[in-house]
Amino acid sequence: MEDALSKIRSYVEAAKSFEVSHKDGQTIIEEFKGIKKGVEISKKELKGVRIGRKKIPKDQLQLILNVAERLLDKAIDFKVVFGQNDSTIRFDLDHYVHLYPDKCVAVGFLNNSEEPLSLIYDLLAESYGKVQLLSPKK
Repeated sequence: MEDALSKIRSYVEAAKSFEVSHKDGQTIIEEFKGIKKGVEISKKELKGVRIGRKKIPKDQLQLILNVAERLLDKAIDFKVVFGQNDSTIRFDLDHYVHLYPDKCVAVGFLNNSEEPLSLIYDLLAESYGKVQLLSPKK
């Protein structure tokens, strides 16, 4: 577990997106791959695309480390994706927590007692105060 936490810490400190999965009792931590649509893009087309510097607040990085530790204890698969000044903790396609510098939004959960949000809700509330819940449409 300590080895997994140190690997996650290195990803978080570098603001590199990563994913955590569990297979046969093993914890697998690797760089986030994203979604591939099967369309090939040449180097020439990518030449003009620039990736901005990520400026994630220090308290948000610490929160992500605390959340990751809690989710690792319960062997829950998750992905952390860093944006320009925000980050997303994704559990599956429809359930994720979006962390902005000034607010926190939990998407796809009916209430705060739903797993895996219930495991990390107290950490989110402690850092952000109110956590906005956006429940799924039926």
